[in-house]
Amino acid sequence: MQKLKIALAFFLVLLVGCAEELHLAINSIPEGAQVTSQNKFFGETPIDLTYEYRKSDFVKENVIKLPIFYFKWLSGAALTDTPYVNISKGKAFVLTYRRPENSPNLEADIMYGTAKERNRIEGDKAQTEKQMLNIETQRRLDEQIDRRKKQADENK
Repeated sequence: MQKLKIALAFFLVLLVGCAEELHLAINSIPEGAQVTSQNKFFGETPIDLTYEYRKSDFVKENVIKLPIFYFKWLSGAALTDTPYVNISKGKAFVLTYRRPENSPNLEADIMYGTAKERNRIEGDKAQTEKQMLNIETQRRLDEQIDRRKKQADENK
């Protein structure tokens, strides 16, 4: 019985296939669209996702059909897409979606996207300043250590 269970498990792995990963950078114009897929909310654009694909996702050689993505902007503008990716070109993809032009309240989406981008840039700037401060602090500590080593050598 145990051998039958092992054989069945092995067969299922062969049938379904092992999962491999794709990396997706999903953007929108303007940014700030909410992204959902397969009843799961992923966040607002821009976002980075990892998608595990299986043999069953292939529609032809090297071409994978991704699940349906739903995009919704603050104004209510919405877009749906089922992307296809060709993995012969790599396993990292940038997908960019434009807000439908005929949807009302474009100004609200642009203002929200601009504020979101500004906040991200300010956060990146603060992170860079923090890293630079850490580098400067480390440099000063290294200088102090070098001075103390030099003093210790001179006192010998």
